[in-house]
Amino acid sequence: MTEMMSFRVPPRTRLQMDRLSSRYHTMTAVVVAAVDRLYQQEVNGMAISERHEASTAHMRVIRTIGDAKLGYIATIIGEVAAVRYADGTTFTVGDWDGIQPDMTDDSDILDAWWVDADGRDAIMLNGLPRLAPWVNAAA
Repeated sequence: MTEMMSFRVPPRTRLQMDRLSSRYHTMTAVVVAAVDRLYQQEVNGMAISERHEASTAHMRVIRTIGDAKLGYIATIIGEVAAVRYADGTTFTVGDWDGIQPDMTDDSDILDAWWVDADGRDAIMLNGLPRLAPWVNAAA
């Protein structure tokens, strides 16, 4: 007869884990915001068609669906899955250290946790991440 062992995380360790998770989420949002700010500075004063081309300048594009470019952005910790729209809106996976979704696999994209540059969770519309219409984009 096999005996099942249980593992209980002490409250202090759980609190430390929660703090690390919170710091990681904040760090992710800060880095994504920095990438978007650099992009905005880079394209300031460009025509719309030039902006569209510049939006993928630092992105390895795997494929295009409508006005969305799907691919990977190079970061200091490696490549991070990203979806960038023609208007410059960028979504990345929420966990940069985790396994990155295969950008050629629709189910991988659907199953991933996506956030925008401000760390707001995305909703999935037509298989791609978008901000919910009820979310204030200027927040």
